[in-house]
Amino acid sequence: MSDIIGHPWMQGELPAVEDVVAEFGRRHAVNKERAAADDDRKQSMESNVNDRRARRGAAGNTQAIYCDADDVPENLKEYENLKTLMLEKYSDSDAKHINFFSRFDAPEVMTQITNYLTTLKQEFKISESSFKVTMTTKRQINAAAAVAETDEGGEEAKQEEPMYETCKVAIRLLKVNDGKICVDFSRKSGSAIHFYDVIGSLKDDLHLCNNTTLDE
Repeated sequence: MSDIIGHPWMQGELPAVEDVVAEFGRRHAVNKERAAADDDRKQSMESNVNDRRARRGAAGNTQAIYCDADDVPENLKEYENLKTLMLEKYSDSDAKHINFFSRFDAPEVMTQITNYLTTLKQEFKISESSFKVTMTTKRQINAAAAVAETDEGGEEAKQEEPMYETCKVAIRLLKVNDGKICVDFSRKSGSAIHFYDVIGSLKDDLHLCNNTTLDE
């Protein structure tokens, strides 16, 4: 205990009570703002599900609507840009993958995934037959020098060539039961570290979709 008390970190200046109160007030305001934004986004997602089922195929509308091939609303069956995809079934072997479970339907989760990737300007491909998105991502793993360095002899050193690591990722939506789907992530090739970073960011953005468990 004496070593802890005697540590230089414990000997520094302490913030005033007013500063502590002000900092916690600021953090509370930030958390409250984030919670409000989450509520707005969740309501929008729920509204999207209802709107899609009520939507009619207006003439000249070129927006594609993705639907479960086994659950196409009557009013969309004649829609010109309807894309029907098969929702594959979840199996015990899928438990080995990184995944989470959602009570939102597959079309809405697919929309959230593609919106996020589009925002990042990340190219991706949607399967023609199933709820599956594939993409190849890359990132630079060495720092690109903004200014050429000088070696010991006074001559300009060559700027280091950028090096990248890549990863091919597949995201599948799988049917657990009539009210639940699994969002499954798998690495097809490339860097495992990059894969975990990419999926971590994607799961953070999709946290509102992560609203149930396998056993619930």
